[in-house]
Order: sequence, then C-alpha cells, then structure tokens
Amino acid sequence: HIYLALGMWDETVAANERAVRRSKTTGCGHAVTWLGYAYLQQGRFADARRLTEACGEEMRRHPAMPEHAMGAQSALDSDRSSAASFAVMRSRYLIDTGEWSSPVAAMKVNIAGLISAEFTRDWVDAYGAVRFGKLDAAIPAIERSKDSIKRYEAAVQAAGAAANSPRMRLAKIEQQQLEGLLLLKQGRIDEGIALLSQAAAGESASPMEFGP
Repeated sequence: HIYLALGMWDETVAANERAVRRSKTTGCGHAVTWLGYAYLQQGRFADARRLTEACGEEMRRHPAMPEHAMGAQSALDSDRSSAASFAVMRSRYLIDTGEWSSPVAAMKVNIAGLISAEFTRDWVDAYGAVRFGKLDAAIPAIERSKDSIKRYEAAVQAAGAAANSPRMRLAKIEQQQLEGLLLLKQGRIDEGIALLSQAAAGESASPMEFGP
C-alpha cells in the first residue's frame, strides 16, 4: 500500500509479482489488480494487457467469485468479484493507454447482476464515447451510465455509507465529468469547463484511499 501511495512503481510491481507467484493466481484478484495498475504506470502496456485478458477469461467463467461472500458491503469492492475486477482493469487499461480501438476495448464485461461491475463498465464506455465517438452515440451511453450511477448510489446507501462517503462522492464526480465533457462536445464550452472544474475540485477534496 505504501509503495503504491508514494508512486514507487518498481517496488509495487516487485511486491505484487511475489504475491501473485505465492498465491498462484492466474485470473483476477487483489494482487493482480494492483500489479496491472503498476504495469500501466511503468508504461508496460503489454504486461498490463496480458493480466487484463487473463482476468477477462476468469470473468467469463466465474463472474461472481463464489468463494467470496457477496454481502451489501463486499458487493461494492471490485476485488470481491471477477466481473468487477475485470471492469476496473479494463477501464484503467483503456484510459491509461488510450487504446480505445484495441481488443481490450471490445471485451465484454459479464456483469452478472453486480452493480460495481456495471457502474464501472458503463462509465468507461460513456467516457470513451463522449471523448472519441460521435455525439449521437455519446448521449445514450451517458444516459446508461447515469442510470447505473443512480443504482450504484442506492447500493452504497444500502450498505450503510454516509451521504458524504468517498464512494458517494465518486459517483457524483464521475457523473459531472461525463456531463461536462458532453457540454464541451456540444460546443457549450463555458458550461462544460465550469462543470469539469467542479469535478476537479471534488476530486481534490477527496481523501487519499490506498490502492489504485
């Protein structure tokens, strides 16, 4: 945790490679998620893609990771299901590499009724559509994301989180990002910048959480 929080990517990679070897993990999991993120920070995109694709294979076979108890709280943890782990790894790969036309972008997320997976999948697909796609495709993608954000917020509240909890703030910030980018794409520059500035301020005010 400390290595990652300090941006010590060589040490982060070494620690998580050891964890993966010892656990003999071949698909998704906490150490794999962190290792893939650290590879991206090092610019090792091929290694990050290899891990993402391996997690995708597990996700297609076992989206819910039956060894984990899926209570209201744990269902929000991306490392508690293969579906959510893959959704997170895929989103980070696409954003950090910019390879929106890559095979990773085309890989489907088997959400298996898991709101954490659906929330991440819909947001990153909407982000890609509004940044790099056409307006007529971006608008419905953003509407899908807004719908899953509402259901994610309801799940966070059901898990007992406070209204100002990091997860609730995250949902608001991500919706502001999409709506701000859409305004820019529509030529409403001042409105878009104002909304994106609000999102940036909200992110700056959020506490540091260990982990990618």
